[in-house]
Amino acid sequence: MLDVALLMANSSQLKTVLYVGPRYRFYIPLIVLLSLSICLQVAVGLLLVFIVSNTHETPKLNRMNNVATVFVFFTVLINIFITYKYNIKTFRCIRNSLPLEAALTYFNSMIMSRFYTA
Repeated sequence: MLDVALLMANSSQLKTVLYVGPRYRFYIPLIVLLSLSICLQVAVGLLLVFIVSNTHETPKLNRMNNVATVFVFFTVLINIFITYKYNIKTFRCIRNSLPLEAALTYFNSMIMSRFYTA
């Protein structure tokens, strides 16, 4: 469940960064780091599904387990850098020139409307 929460947080952060646009000073580094983090999380999930579905103890599965562990380590490292660079107080709704509170309310309403539309 923690992986799903991290995946959802990264996708939400990526959506916000893409919405704010290239005027944000960490635009390119955050897009690269968030995309890399999401790709590593998907790769770890696929590796773990394959490892669990195979019940034979083989050196190949041990290597895959080691690769999954390294991917998790790099995912944690990348998310530390993302947390450092992704500071919501620095975001402004540049397109609409809204204050921070209005921008956060708008982003929350956009996210909630995705979940509650029929």
